[in-house]
Amino acid sequence: QSRHSRRAKQTKSVLSQHADFPLEKVAICFNGQFIRHRTLEKSIQAKIGGVNVSYSAFVSTSTSHSEIDSGDRVDGKELCASLLARGFKQCHADLVPYYPRIYAAQTENLEFQSHNGVYPFRTASLFSTMSRCIKKVIENEKNTSSSFDAIIMTRLDVINGISTVQPLQSWLALALGEFDLVAQKKKTGLIDDRFFFGRRDAVVRFESIFASFSTLYTPITNSPERMLFLFAKRNLQGLLIGPIPRYISFDSFEVNDSKYSLKFKREMAAQLGKSSGPLARGEEAKQRACSHIKTPLAHNKCIGLAS
Repeated sequence: QSRHSRRAKQTKSVLSQHADFPLEKVAICFNGQFIRHRTLEKSIQAKIGGVNVSYSAFVSTSTSHSEIDSGDRVDGKELCASLLARGFKQCHADLVPYYPRIYAAQTENLEFQSHNGVYPFRTASLFSTMSRCIKKVIENEKNTSSSFDAIIMTRLDVINGISTVQPLQSWLALALGEFDLVAQKKKTGLIDDRFFFGRRDAVVRFESIFASFSTLYTPITNSPERMLFLFAKRNLQGLLIGPIPRYISFDSFEVNDSKYSLKFKREMAAQLGKSSGPLARGEEAKQRACSHIKTPLAHNKCIGLAS
């Protein structure tokens, strides 16, 4: 037996049956608490590709477009109408009011703020939308007595910026023919929380990501990317996890920089009843020490909000 055949046998996935993974039904989970009036600008077939593939949209988000204006409400019917017009066969909108205290209560035994400047409760709230969305996919399968072949996890403020370097119409089936979950960023130990996809039986395991939050958050794994990777390592044993293909790129992705600002932190701290104490004083001391740096990126590096 050749070295190549032995290696192929060793790396064969427990879900793999053949190289050309058949795709007929794909569920796309749009998660994240705030969609900020974003929706798909092109047809889903033009964006993702695939021949004779039926796409279903599941949106799990809050009832508001942004955390700044709770009165700017998301219209679920209007949102689904726009997605159906872009080629989705069906659309389900799961809208829940956003109350940060709910997620703060779940993370109260953790540090108020991780080293990268993002509050643990913000990651918990993101994971809650992921869990809710996957749960809706599973419920839909039970109600229709059918199942999806693959599930894509992404956000409405990300999907328009995803593009392929070359027009590979079968890139989704090609990637899933090799891996059960396509998720890793270029830097090892990270799963991209903006966009990952996989075979149905691999992705549905992330339904418990929110319930597992407190067991995933550590001084080392205190970012969404690291926590997702740790979850996959624990819960997807025996499955093949591959990198996001190099021919896929993210363009025009806007980072919500406001969540790093001292003003935002003070407002959130006040809402959560943690506006005073050594951590708050430490933040202010860092801001004063770095006040001479005007470039945003350099300033964030100075105060430890960017690596």
